[in-house]
Amino acid sequence: MSYEVIGSQILQTEIPPSKANLIGATEVSIASLAESIILGVVIIANDVSHFGFLATLSLISVVGAAWLFCQWLL
Repeated sequence: MSYEVIGSQILQTEIPPSKANLIGATEVSIASLAESIILGVVIIANDVSHFGFLATLSLISVVGAAWLFCQWLL
């Protein structure tokens, strides 16, 4: 819930009104792409023996997202 409020605040204050629809559509597209990739990984690696690989992939994703966010702040 708070993420959506923060996202809305950023869209309302930092992005020109002419670009708001483009930014919103891009955000939804990237989220859909990420969901599709997650679904593909789950279909391929659906056995318990792949747990270590999936945990490592999850860790890499979180660290990568944090790095991207920090780069965006600078």
